Amino acid sequence: MSNFPSELRLGSLSNRWVLIASGRANRPHDDWKPSPQGSKREDPFDPKRVHPDEITDQIPNSDGTKYEEPSTWKALALKNVYPLVTPDHGNPKLTGNPIDGYGFHELVIHSPDLDKNFEDFTPEQTRAVLELYLKRYNRLSHEPHIKHVQIFTNRGIEAGASIPHPHSQIVALPIAPPYIQDLIDAAGEHSKQHDSDICEEELAKEIHDSTRIVHEDSNFLVYCPYAPHADYHIRIMPKQLGSHFHEITEQQMEHLSEIINLTFRRLDRIAGIPPYNAFIRTAPVHATEEQLCGFRWHIDIIPHLSTPGGLEISTGLDVITVFPEDAAHALRQDS
Repeated sequence: MSNFPSELRLGSLSNRWVLIASGRANRPHDDWKPSPQGSKREDPFDPKRVHPDEITDQIPNSDGTKYEEPSTWKALALKNVYPLVTPDHGNPKLTGNPIDGYGFHELVIHSPDLDKNFEDFTPEQTRAVLELYLKRYNRLSHEPHIKHVQIFTNRGIEAGASIPHPHSQIVALPIAPPYIQDLIDAAGEHSKQHDSDICEEELAKEIHDSTRIVHEDSNFLVYCPYAPHADYHIRIMPKQLGSHFHEITEQQMEHLSEIINLTFRRLDRIAGIPPYNAFIRTAPVHATEEQLCGFRWHIDIIPHLSTPGGLEISTGLDVITVFPEDAAHALRQDS
């Protein structure tokens, strides 16, 4: 029996799945306060502290990249010791309501350094993280019963990060998450009404308007969406068709590594190193292109610059205080 029992329940009024994972309440939280003079914070992801049994994959440090402490790896994938979902249900119950909290929950440590993240990395270091994302995505998406693999990063306590060492999480689920299903449903409805691909049309509109563009190259458009979810919401959309993250090409990987570095440096300069959540929005693993109607994998970066109030919580309506056109204008400016 798992030490971290969890269930997925479908609400009768909302018709949306929720995940109940009571074991997560016991996970450690670093208070992120400065260490006493001369002492060093205890880092659970220190290369010397990581137990080999916890490692699921890694990108080796084959070119001798220098870190604060010598390390044989650039990016490291670990089992999450406080998982949201677990594979140890034997024969999981995956029909009805509720269903078992079956799945896989891993961490990707961005580098051996405690205080370095994408905005500090070289493109080669960022690429190591992206390559490890892809390796674990491809591995977990082929596990039995898995329908979706979600990759996300939390920075800052306000965004849900419990440990300061920069890392991402990968959660493989036996359901298609509600938000992803909403995006796919919107793509299908748009295709039915307009006989066009919703993401292709959004790219064309943003390029034509140009006021919300942050950065553009031959492979990606970086922009602040017309109807953002937060102040300084940034979206990174590939120009090439592809609904699943595993379809990323070698050329896209090279460009995306540079774009991620640039984007987070600009965000920190404009918004003062804000807490954020960053997500790879990708289609359910077994969905076909015909079912997806032009949905395209992409990355959303959602800063946390204010606390949701009663209107936001009661209605689900995002209240934005910075026009995306103004946000993009600020983010376009070089230091």
